[in-house]
Amino acid sequence: MSDLILPEQETDDVRQRRDAYASRPKQLARWLLISRDQVKAKYQAAKVELNRVNVRVADVSKSRDNWKAKG
Repeated sequence: MSDLILPEQETDDVRQRRDAYASRPKQLARWLLISRDQVKAKYQAAKVELNRVNVRVADVSKSRDNWKAKG
């Protein structure tokens, strides 16, 4: 973290470069919320898929065990 520049240590050049690329806080908040929602949706879908696969494995295992018991 030696590259960290505190506000009181900023030079005019650093301040100008930072301000030239600064987005509006409202826009940044919007992007972050959209990104958060996309990540949440992705992992919720993955969780649903994992549960579906686990149920399928349990059903197949039970069916196989029943088949073995009959044979």
